[in-house]
Amino acid sequence: MKVKSAFLKEAYFFALILILLIAVILVFAPFLSVIVAAFILVEFFMPVYRRLKETVSPWPASILTTLIAVTTVVLPLAFVLILAAAEAVTFSARIADFLRDAGIVDSTGAVSLLPFAYIFEALDIDVTTISLRDLIIQAGAQTGQLVYGLVSVAINNFANILIKAFFMIFTMIYLFVDYDRIGDGIRKISPLPDDLEDIFAQKFRSTTRAVIKGTFIIAALQATSVAIPMALMGIEPVVLWWVIMVVVSVIPVGSGVVWFPIGLLLILAGRPVEGLFLIVYSAVIINVVDTTFRPRLIKRDTNLHPVIALFSILGGLNLFGLPGLIYGPLIAVFFLTIMEVYRKRYQTS
Repeated sequence: MKVKSAFLKEAYFFALILILLIAVILVFAPFLSVIVAAFILVEFFMPVYRRLKETVSPWPASILTTLIAVTTVVLPLAFVLILAAAEAVTFSARIADFLRDAGIVDSTGAVSLLPFAYIFEALDIDVTTISLRDLIIQAGAQTGQLVYGLVSVAINNFANILIKAFFMIFTMIYLFVDYDRIGDGIRKISPLPDDLEDIFAQKFRSTTRAVIKGTFIIAALQATSVAIPMALMGIEPVVLWWVIMVVVSVIPVGSGVVWFPIGLLLILAGRPVEGLFLIVYSAVIINVVDTTFRPRLIKRDTNLHPVIALFSILGGLNLFGLPGLIYGPLIAVFFLTIMEVYRKRYQTS
């Protein structure tokens, strides 16, 4: 009877923990993106905080580091996204003139000759009665309406965005100060041996940094390298193209889906030198950026396999929407880290 009573007490205790854990997850779920963004920024700016902490006390160092992170990452990113959204709204109005100047054919039935015409047929678009120019204009108009709708939603939820931004900054300030304390608390409640906890923490941290650096930073560098000559050539909207190239490089489809068609359009528009230069330059510079910066930013043993990165990002987008760009790879990294700890545990046993 005593054994049964002890078992019931243990079962009740762990059931209570599980219920409270689910409740905590539900409470924090609306702010998951804020917490994850704060943790990522804190992880990357922790060296800055530790250096500042050598000269000032922890709280001023935390506030200064948070301001540095916000002014160097958050505000520029927000400005670029707002500018790209504004360019997308006007893009549908300009694309008709651009296609007319480029001499794109207006004859009906041209769309049916495209290798991907079956996609439009699946969308109930009669490819035999619509011209290529009209199709692209309609696509541009629908894209502009979609982006305009997203911008309208963002404006309507402006107060909510400001509140979440405040929560992120508030969370970052406390995370910088309590970073080590949080890690120690997790270690105390973890049932893993200390050596495995060290392996898990080091592997997860290094792999997470490698994934962020190897995807977003390199994608931004590649997009910037291509966007600069596009801006010099007067190709608009260059900020929107930059954002699209970053996204398709992260997925990773490759920014060639942007600069290669633009190069072809330049050739068709009577600017063959600029078009050929853009195609050749972009192909070369992307390879140079990848081979030059990727080995320096990430180590070979911490890099996420391209296939795993691809499906984790696509799966994350499918499950979580836009935040899935971050959540998907982080979940994959967490799983691979657990498998690495498992392998080391049974290799040594």
